[in-house]
Amino acid sequence: MIRWILLLYACTFTQAAFAGDTTFQFPVDCQLGENCYVQLYVDNGARDEIIDFKGGYLTNDKHTGTDIAVATYEMMDKGIPVLAAADGTVLGIRDEAPDHYSRKYDFDEEKACGNGLLIRHNPQWTTQYCHMKLGSIRVKQGDKVKAGEKLGLMGSSGRADFPHLHFVIRHYGKVVDPFPSNLWANPIDYIPFGAIDMGLTHQRISVKDVINRAPRQTTFSSEDELVLAWIRVFGVEEDDIIRFAFYTPENQLFGTPSAVRVDGHFKEWFSAAGFTLSKKVTSHLSGQWCIVYEYKRGNSPWVTLGELTFQVNHSPINT
Repeated sequence: MIRWILLLYACTFTQAAFAGDTTFQFPVDCQLGENCYVQLYVDNGARDEIIDFKGGYLTNDKHTGTDIAVATYEMMDKGIPVLAAADGTVLGIRDEAPDHYSRKYDFDEEKACGNGLLIRHNPQWTTQYCHMKLGSIRVKQGDKVKAGEKLGLMGSSGRADFPHLHFVIRHYGKVVDPFPSNLWANPIDYIPFGAIDMGLTHQRISVKDVINRAPRQTTFSSEDELVLAWIRVFGVEEDDIIRFAFYTPENQLFGTPSAVRVDGHFKEWFSAAGFTLSKKVTSHLSGQWCIVYEYKRGNSPWVTLGELTFQVNHSPINT
């Protein structure tokens, strides 16, 4: 057993400023807001509080790192490179735990980090990389690595409820949140909520149906049961509203937008809405449609989380 893995759950926290001391590169080869997102931040709360550094809810109790995630296991399996955040020496690795493709799984509590590695950058600083993909780690103990060097791939091993990298920075063994401490080489904006993934399908679905291989239907006909738009959103809070607005080929709003009010604080929220297809709809409104996913918090204006176009074709009855 590699004992350093246990530090993930047995360390203390510090938020001191380290101006000019050192900086770290983003440890995943992805584009935030495009094909990856920050799901969780370091827990900055007091003993009985669970809050991120901005006072939001995007963290867990005693959460020690930054969780950088992708939307689906399908994306994970295409290979998302994990990169060294700074020059350093590999102190240890683990590459033996299976990846999970479900939110119900068994794992070894003493190896909650799953597959991962620890790098020492100088006498003060270390970084830890957790939940990496089985068999992907390409460095070994004692190797010298350069900032930006590929270490392996993002995975879902250990205690991982979604495909992501759990990235931890420590200063003399104490966890440091890189956001309030200004440790990123290139500053990263805090995003309190946003879309994880979105799409369309012709049948009713649940979040379990979209987290593995998400349906992304773009063409519908009268032979389909319905047009259903779905979305996954991170960082929702109580009384936030998610709205689905469908527009016809003539750019006219189709019916009344379907709105869903959130009933609590959730790190992730899944919602879907749509309309039943009929020969009348497809015969009179064939062409390119648009679905706009909108979001509202409190008295703030509506925010567009995204939009997709899709084709509706009329399929006449054969005689």
